[in-house]
Amino acid sequence: MDLTKYAHLEDEQRFVLPSLPEGSHAPRMIADRYVLGTRLRVRTLTDEAADVTIAKLGHKVRRESSHPSAVWHTTIYLDDAEHDILGALPARVLAKRRWTVAGGCADEFLGHLEGLILFEGPRPVVAPGPAVEVTDDERFTGGALAGLDADGAIALVAEARRLVA
Repeated sequence: MDLTKYAHLEDEQRFVLPSLPEGSHAPRMIADRYVLGTRLRVRTLTDEAADVTIAKLGHKVRRESSHPSAVWHTTIYLDDAEHDILGALPARVLAKRRWTVAGGCADEFLGHLEGLILFEGPRPVVAPGPAVEVTDDERFTGGALAGLDADGAIALVAEARRLVA
């Protein structure tokens, strides 16, 4: 079975930042629900300034197991009924505020991951200001972040803050 038939290749670099970059603008709220036992993610993206909410189902398949940043990504936009049904499935949740930045985006994580700021952009990308690359560090992928318990999240944020200090 060809898992890439309807997908596009996404290969992004990821960096830990000490703070939001200057010039960050137009934040959007993102709630990701990683459906347990699957490679599916239900994303709700809210642009409060435009009073718009978009829901979509994402499916990611890694191109290589040792390279977590390169994935075949398929997206399906959902209507309200589909979103409600899929949103009821058991999932790990990740909440963040996404800021538009030259060359990519900066994600400011919320909840137990508060204090963690990741910048990502299509390869090759230059991080805005001081940063530490974590592109191939599995711990900084969305699914792994969503799977952390409170203690694990707090420890990872502390480690990330030390990296960029």
